[in-house]
Amino acid sequence: MSTRDLCQLSGLARAGLYRKPKPDSEHARRVRQVIVNAALEHPAYGTRRTTHQLRRQKLTGNRKGVQRVMREENRLRRSRRGPRQTTDSTHELRRDPNLAREFRPTAPNQLWGSDISYVRLRYVRLRNHFVYVAVVLDVFSRRVVGWAVGPNMKTELPLAALTEALSSRCPAPGWMHHCDQGSQYASEASVATLRQAGAKISMSRKGRPQGNA
Repeated sequence: MSTRDLCQLSGLARAGLYRKPKPDSEHARRVRQVIVNAALEHPAYGTRRTTHQLRRQKLTGNRKGVQRVMREENRLRRSRRGPRQTTDSTHELRRDPNLAREFRPTAPNQLWGSDISYVRLRYVRLRNHFVYVAVVLDVFSRRVVGWAVGPNMKTELPLAALTEALSSRCPAPGWMHHCDQGSQYASEASVATLRQAGAKISMSRKGRPQGNA
């Protein structure tokens, strides 16, 4: 891969590869240290309040420079946006009772738990984008027995994780599969796959996240 291709992928200017960085002055090092200390002591501080912290210590600096340093030190405050919803329980599909609440597995492959989460991508060109992760967990051993990653959380995602788990473990008929009441798990395809594998289907109650896997 050529230098030009690498620069295009990383979003860097080609001239920056040949520019020799200037050594930081004593003032610049002190400013950086104050910014890092402020971010560690006050995680909720953004660039505005961190800049005020500099001025309280009689140091010069503007918000643009503070933002640059905080980005380089990975100290930028995260957005306060709420978590993305991964459960759609507003459907008319069948909801099975919570059989796992009183069940205590004594060996692997007796009780599996499934759930969907998401991962924020931190790459330059993909900032604030997400991928979804479906996981199947053996509750007794706490071992992940199947997983899948995808750009959405349609039925195909948890079904792919379940299919991988079934092909690698082959549980004996009568095992239990526990999940939430999401439409992905209540779908005809998921239910048919579980019944074909000889599973008892268990679902947590609506509005009871502590009952999830």
